[in-house]
Amino acid sequence: MDQLIIFALAFGVSLASTPLLRKAALRFGIIDRPAARKIHRVEVPYLGGVAFFLTLLVVVLTVIYAFPAYWPWCSQFVSLIAGALMVLLLGLYDDVRGASAAVKLPCQILIAVFMYNQGFSIGRLSNPFDFAGVSLNVSSIGVVVTALWYVALMNAVNLIDGLDGLAAGVVAIAAGTLFMIALSDQNLPVALLSLILVGGTLGFLPYNFPPARIFMGDTGSLLLGFLIASAAVMGETKGSTLVAMVVPMIALGISLLDTTLAFIRRLLQRKHPFRADQQHIHHRLLKLGLSQKQVVIVIYYCSILFGLASYLLSQVRIQYSLLTLLILGLSLFLGILILGFVERLARQRNHSAEPNEPCRIQGPSANGADEEENGEI
Repeated sequence: MDQLIIFALAFGVSLASTPLLRKAALRFGIIDRPAARKIHRVEVPYLGGVAFFLTLLVVVLTVIYAFPAYWPWCSQFVSLIAGALMVLLLGLYDDVRGASAAVKLPCQILIAVFMYNQGFSIGRLSNPFDFAGVSLNVSSIGVVVTALWYVALMNAVNLIDGLDGLAAGVVAIAAGTLFMIALSDQNLPVALLSLILVGGTLGFLPYNFPPARIFMGDTGSLLLGFLIASAAVMGETKGSTLVAMVVPMIALGISLLDTTLAFIRRLLQRKHPFRADQQHIHHRLLKLGLSQKQVVIVIYYCSILFGLASYLLSQVRIQYSLLTLLILGLSLFLGILILGFVERLARQRNHSAEPNEPCRIQGPSANGADEEENGEI
């Protein structure tokens, strides 16, 4: 019953605050205007990401006041709010004034170091596939591992925020997976944070699903990634086993895979690894002729499969966990091959039908961030 109340509160705060933030953004001119490189063709306000922070703040304060079962973790949630406020300010600055990767990356690292000092740290990596139960002590480089973890998750969500409703829906699916796992382990703080994420993103989606009436901006995408990263290293998962880290990584598998491939692709092409291009998975699906809604639904479907795989990984025996990862890896590899094959067929068909007509390239980001100018981080 407590979980239902918490979810309803998170959903309600997000649903009620988002249109108010939209009005505020329009009043103060915090809007994203159409441009040649952008997909949307009308002015769309930012500030949607602030709704996630308000949801976190209201729900945590309510829970601390009204639910004694969560009192042992009050200090952790106070630290979480402080870190979330830093992410909020960084995202707002980027959305309003614009910030380069050279500015955002050091700020993200500083936020991660702050969270490390507040106890959101990775000290040991317990291998779930090791029958002997041996764990790796990384406490000597714990701050580095923790910083890499936070930076990777924040930017993974930021990268997938390229179409209306995409990032919010994928995070809702990942957070729902984390909630089921935390509930089965009786991990109350992670269950609470997961519920806040599910309720907050679902309350935001009615205004963000194509065609979007408000964007979350970097404020929202960085904050969602920050909260997902925090969920893996808090509560009873603090320590942190590889399972605790693998679950959100698999649940956010599409985004993390896209981030990794983009980084490798740019290095191989001798380009700046944080300079935007138009080769992200959602861009490539758009170029194949799918609509924004179709692309979003396809990635939702894949994210659900990833979420189910991560839940299965956390529940089954070791040997079946290995089998699950093997099947997941083969599915990813096959999916990449199929996407490349379909793209080659499409290019051949276009060249044979209209050899003199240049290819049309769609804009890279529905959230309007001019990634080519500011960098992706």
